[in-house]
Amino acid sequence: MKRQMLSQTNTPESDLPRLLASGFDSLYVSYFLDFATSAVDFAQLAYEQQRLKDIQENDFKVLNLGTETLALLPHGQHPYRFVFECDAFRIAIAERMQPSCYVQFLSKGLWRDGVHALRTRLDAWFASMNLKPVRREIVSRADYAFDYDVPECDFRIGDFVSRASKDAGFRGHGRPQTFVFGTGQTVARIYDKVAEIEEQSRKYWFYDIWQQGTNVWRVEFQVRSKRLQEIGIRTLDDLDILIRDLLHGLATNHTTLRRPNGDTNRSRWPLHPLWLSLIRDIEAGSRTGTIGVLSEKNSAEYRREKIVRSQYGNLAAFAALEAVVSGRPGVRSLEETLYDFRKSLAFLHSVPLWEDAIERKIQAYRLGKW
Repeated sequence: MKRQMLSQTNTPESDLPRLLASGFDSLYVSYFLDFATSAVDFAQLAYEQQRLKDIQENDFKVLNLGTETLALLPHGQHPYRFVFECDAFRIAIAERMQPSCYVQFLSKGLWRDGVHALRTRLDAWFASMNLKPVRREIVSRADYAFDYDVPECDFRIGDFVSRASKDAGFRGHGRPQTFVFGTGQTVARIYDKVAEIEEQSRKYWFYDIWQQGTNVWRVEFQVRSKRLQEIGIRTLDDLDILIRDLLHGLATNHTTLRRPNGDTNRSRWPLHPLWLSLIRDIEAGSRTGTIGVLSEKNSAEYRREKIVRSQYGNLAAFAALEAVVSGRPGVRSLEETLYDFRKSLAFLHSVPLWEDAIERKIQAYRLGKW
């Protein structure tokens, strides 16, 4: 039965914030696999892992395992001994325990390819390594996000009504930036996604998905296993069937954003246009702007531009320091500064080390390790 949207306001449809993208941002899934007859060579993995530890650097070893090229990390993730990463997954495995495999479906892969494509890819890898399931998988955490074009943040933490016993608000540069409601099993976050990208995650490829790089606010729900199981979600198939019911319940019962109107009962305040859009889009099942839009080239070009801007500032600082050290007055040109900088690099530069560093960074970028 189609739910009726909570229309407690006269806000015209044209004034509602525009949805830019929505979808899973992260999934954590436990798999029960039989490694006894698999093609996984644990002795070789132990040898390669120890070599990485001996280097005593944050390094990795690229391995071709079945249908996937994976980066073996130097340390495990308790209680899992070995951890691999690629552009779409973080995979932790253990030889003699169940669940024997713990997989995080990474944000970039989910937004680029979608859950179903990643499930197919992971199942193909299991088959290529002769990893057979002994029981169905269990979803231990699901993060779902809605990104909206919000030119101006006109709400504060007191405008939210939430069942959560704990909440927090954070400001950045004197303006509201993040609101968090709940801990543990269920968490709702509403935050300035552009600020989060610039200050923390560096996921510039979202700008390709949104087709803009400003004024984007995210509404995100993070739900863990106990809460998922309470509404019947254990497997990925369950999640696929019941995700809209889960999201609707969270957006209408767990946390809502309101517009104050003087009523002493905040739950009677009308819904804010952002929340009206959220409920509308949950009910419509909208999943826009995700698959087939993300451009690896554009993302790399954006990161390259950021590096150039950063190094331009470093070169100006170098030129100033060079003037102080050398005692030569006047402002040196960019060409003169680059010449001096190249001379200063001479004692550090080694062709083999330089080429190896570049090759490893190319490998890392292709594996999603930005």
